[in-house]
This record gives sequence, structure tokens and C-alpha cells, in this order.
Amino acid sequence: MARLVPCAAARSLSSTQPMSKPIAFQGTLLYCDPHDVGKIKVLKDHVVIVCTKGVIGHVGPAAFSDSQLKAHSLGPEDVKQLTPTQFLLPGFIDTHLHAPQYQFCGVGTDLPLFEWLNQYTFPAEARFSDCQHAHKVYTLLVQRLLRLGTTTANYYTTLQAGACQLLADIVKAAGQRAVIGKVSMDQNSPDSYVELDPAASLKAAHDVVKYIQGLQCSRLMPAVVPRFIPTCSAELLRGLAALAQEHDLHVHSHIAESRDEVDFSTKLHPGHENDAEIYSAVGLLRPKAIFAHGTQLTDTALQLMAQKGAAIAHCPLSNMYFGDGLLDVCKTLRTGVRVGLGTDIAGGYSPSMLSAIRMAVVNSHAMKAAALMYGSQDKDQQALEQQQQPATQQQSSNSTNEVPKQQQAASGFNGFAASRVVEAISNPAVSAAAAAHMLTWQDALWLATAGGAAALGLQDKVGHFAVGMEFDALLVDTEIPAVFDSLEGADDPMLQLERFVNLGDDRNIVAVYVQGKQVV
Repeated sequence: MARLVPCAAARSLSSTQPMSKPIAFQGTLLYCDPHDVGKIKVLKDHVVIVCTKGVIGHVGPAAFSDSQLKAHSLGPEDVKQLTPTQFLLPGFIDTHLHAPQYQFCGVGTDLPLFEWLNQYTFPAEARFSDCQHAHKVYTLLVQRLLRLGTTTANYYTTLQAGACQLLADIVKAAGQRAVIGKVSMDQNSPDSYVELDPAASLKAAHDVVKYIQGLQCSRLMPAVVPRFIPTCSAELLRGLAALAQEHDLHVHSHIAESRDEVDFSTKLHPGHENDAEIYSAVGLLRPKAIFAHGTQLTDTALQLMAQKGAAIAHCPLSNMYFGDGLLDVCKTLRTGVRVGLGTDIAGGYSPSMLSAIRMAVVNSHAMKAAALMYGSQDKDQQALEQQQQPATQQQSSNSTNEVPKQQQAASGFNGFAASRVVEAISNPAVSAAAAAHMLTWQDALWLATAGGAAALGLQDKVGHFAVGMEFDALLVDTEIPAVFDSLEGADDPMLQLERFVNLGDDRNIVAVYVQGKQVV
């Protein structure tokens, strides 16, 4: 069997190369259970066969896969044999990033949100009226994300329709999967970077939607993108909601990111207490809608999002700088809200989803520490006790954390914290705080794969390995000495995965596949 090894030439592969025949791998497959946060499925010595349309046609033990190989016209020589230090992992799903902000990624993190927008963001985005500039930045960004293992990206763009269409072209050619929409904003914006006519803004957004649909690429999904509530009139918000409803589009925006933003939004929309109520009133809080941050969301707002089927893109790195708070992911999942993970370029200075995974864990430990330091132990103990109740008791509970079973399934919540984090902690207060707030690396990996797929409504296409799913995958090799040294547990896939998540980088990613095609 052929051994798959790092290949520099593969870095320039184009998605325009069709799959002339099915492909197959034999080795270890690792993925998160889509219905159970943090549970890792380990399939050792398995064969996965990918059909020419990029869909998985078979997953099974190698000892019983000969007939499937023959059925797909494959022989033993066609199977790519993974080494003991290699494994396949679902591709990362970045549920929130700003494509044009890649040009100043890594700088400007020392300012409050609104100053940062005016000093860095709006001037940078205004430059995207220059298509040559847009082409350079977007090409570098997409190439970088694919090398980092991001197979699906949910992109913010700019006001310029032409630049947005250009990004769609670049993503299509590179082979990435993406949700893309033109940013809309018609008020409270710089004079040089605003759309003053809501009708014209809606027409431009619709034109971009039609352009992306016209590309007839199943990997590309158009969206409406109101920048955030302060920069959009009620007329524009309602019009975008109507457009999303008419064409069954994704909705992508920000929600409850900072205290200043929430105060501004509620002053613009008197009678509403929070961002979620405002989005709901105009029709944008709906399935296939995902909102970044949510650090200031109240319990009532979270419950409203769960009822409406909207999701949150957790951006732990940028929340540390601009969020005026941290998102309590455990509570959000318990409420029934779907949660994915986002880098939030350039509010988050790293484009790597591995960095986002690590920061999600750090954020959760900060939540636990804050609970212990500032006195939310009583609530934490209630959350722990509810997770430990039998299912029949939970169904009869009147707790505000009660979540219908269908919402639990949608969010992925399955009592995950109590069962794994708490067992080794003897102090009751620490145990309760950990159960209420802490994520493990497994939980964060779930957010970056299966959770992100569900947050974008793609759970039936990507995020884990199963027959009928599209093959978006990373081939990871932990035997890259320049990155880290595996001194123990080289034959343990879970230890290899944990080291990759905590210590690895793009040098460990030997190859990247989207819809069955090798794109890196």
C-alpha cells in the first residue's frame, strides 16, 4: 500500500483537478461525536473510502473492507497507508472571521472596540474598492487558512460587492468551503465607508447572493451580513431578514459584544432590552443565523436564541481584548444554543483554529476562577446538581437551565462537564465551578469541528466521519520533530491527538482535503 508522507508540491494543488477515481485511506480516524460534546471516537486500523463526488462511501475495520474496495474499483495498491503517528481528523470550521482584516492581523489590540474600528478596521476595509488589493489579501488569506487546516470558513467581507464576489471566486478556485456575504451598514459609520441608502444596500447584498448562487458551487453558501445593530437602520435589518427568508440564506452578524455596543443598540431601539430581542423583532434571529461573541447576553436572551434556532460563534481570543467579558460556553450549551468556534480575524490576532481551541479552554478556566473569586458558587452548585439529576427529574425541573431534549441534541449538550471534569476534584466549591464553566481540550475540539458544523447548519455534511458525509479532513502527523517531541504514548491515538491540539501547528498537517479533493 502507498504511504502518505508530507509533500511540498501538494501545497499548490488546485481544486480544479477533478477526482478521477475514489480514494481510500487505512489507519486511524479520530473525530468528535456530533451528539456528545467532548466525546472522541477512535477508529484504529479502519478504511475510509471517498467517492468521486467527495462523499464518504465506506468506513469500517480494515479486516472487513476488501469487498468495499472492490465495489469501488480499488485495489490494495490504491489505499493510502497511514503511519502509526498519522491520523485523519475532520477539518476545522471557523465560524467567524473578517477576511479584509487579515491585512492588519496581529496589530491594534490595545484599543477599545469603537476606537479600534475607526482607527484600523474601517480604513482598511475601505481599501477593498481596489480589486487588485482585494485579490492579493484574499488570496493570501485563503491559502493561509487552508494550510492551517480550516476547511470551512464563515467570512465577513466589506461593503464593496465586487470585492465580495472576488472572494467567492478565490474560495471556489482554492477548494475551500465557505459562507460568504456582503457587509451591510447604513448609519453610524464613517462618511467614507457607509451606504446611505438602505434600498441600494439591499440591492447590492442581493446582487452578491445571486452571484454566489450563479457560481453553482456546492461548497459556497451566500449570506446576509448586517455589520451589527448600531450601524444598521431598522429598515435595512428588516430588508436583510426578508432576503434571508426568501432565499433560505445564512445570517452572519455580531451580538452583545461589549457593554458600549449593547447600550448603543438599546438606545437606538427603545422597548428592547438586549440585542437578541432586537434581532428577533426584525426577523434575523432564525435558523441558519450565527452571531459572534455574545459575552453580554442575559439568560433571557440566550433562551430566546435557543427558541429561534440561532447559534453563537465563540471567539475566545478577541473576547479577551474587546468583549468586556467572556462567553460562558457551558451555560450557553445548557440553554440549548448551538455554539461554534471562531478566530475573529483580526480582533483575534491568530488565524489558527488550534489557537482558538486553546484559548477556548483558557477562557473557561478564567470563568471558573472568576466564579470562585467573585461568588457565583451557589449558581454553580445548582448547575452541577442539575447535571447529576436523573433524566426524569430534569424533565420535571422548573430550573431556568431546563432545556427541551430537541434543543439539547441541537446544541450537543449531554451533561458533559459533570461526567468528566468533576470526578477528580474533591473541593465542593471548585467542583461546582468546574462543572458549571470548564471546557476540556476535547470539548474545544468539538466546538471547532462537529459543533461548528451544527452552528452553521452543516451537521449533515461535515464535522465528523460517517457514510454519506462529505470528506473534509486533515491528515495529521505527530512525528515532526521541529514542532514537538513525542517521548511517550506514540502508539496511543488519544495522546497523539491531545499533543497535536495543545502543541501542534500547521507543520503537523500533512494534507488537507475538502469534498474529497486534496487542496493542501
